[in-house]
Amino acid sequence: MHRDATYVHRPAVRERSRIAPNVRKQSFTYYQIGDAAALSVVVRQALDRDFGGAQAAAQRSKLGVSQPLLSRILSRKLGKLSQGSVQSLRRLVSKHADLVDAFDLAMIPPVAQRLAAGYERWLDAGGRPTDERWTVTAAGELDSVRADSRAHPLVEYRRAADGRRLEREYLESLSRQRWPDIFRAFDRLSAERKADAARVAIALARVFEPLLSFRESGFVERSWEELEQAGQLREVIRLGLKRERILLDRPDLVRRATRAATQNAESLREPNWIARAVKDGVSLQSLEGLGDALVQMKRALAKGQTVDSAPRRAR
Repeated sequence: MHRDATYVHRPAVRERSRIAPNVRKQSFTYYQIGDAAALSVVVRQALDRDFGGAQAAAQRSKLGVSQPLLSRILSRKLGKLSQGSVQSLRRLVSKHADLVDAFDLAMIPPVAQRLAAGYERWLDAGGRPTDERWTVTAAGELDSVRADSRAHPLVEYRRAADGRRLEREYLESLSRQRWPDIFRAFDRLSAERKADAARVAIALARVFEPLLSFRESGFVERSWEELEQAGQLREVIRLGLKRERILLDRPDLVRRATRAATQNAESLREPNWIARAVKDGVSLQSLEGLGDALVQMKRALAKGQTVDSAPRRAR
């Protein structure tokens, strides 16, 4: 991460971790710099924004960092920083939300940076299962393996998808054995509604999949073992089953399909929710991508036309 010494702006929705106070110490009062190039870029951007450059910033007595130290940071010739310097620099970048993550990442070891990069890839995938899975190699090092990695010494991780499936099966089996009471209502409703086995499998997957993101997210997301140790695993599974029970509480396939086929087709048009959002005054940035269709819909609604009579986007 940050190998090219450039800073890529991340949206504000990204988590802003507070890593700096807990970075690895080299001695009692010094912290090792994980990525000197990235630190140089972040500090330079903060100084340019606040003071117009490093020289002007060094003249401020309250900055807490001397001109020689700033020069070494900007020239990437520094391998460690005192605790006081870290705190001063962090106060500087904390004024800029888009620089905080980059500063924290620059102050953690390279292995931790790789894990953070893995977490970013997991976020970019929308938190969905990916072919990347982090584990510990035979040499005791943290490494990621992918679904097509055949040379990994751990057989169960030679295919990441298989490893995930096996773990989920084990977790469900373990949960049913420990807490059969929280599954009774779900199993009973599934039987009463004659839910298809594939539909039940989807419901259970949505209960347990969020608990399996630990290795795919670079060990950032909470694992089910962590939840178990905290006494929270049962409650998380119970609430997941409750949600899926609510979604399964509907007529069977034939009745639902027949209802959709016989009701007013206009009520099933896809843009209906868009007209409703506009009418309710909900601000959705993605709506702007509809362009002319959205403008026409707003005009129709302003004239008092119904949702169904609002202009539709051409298909």
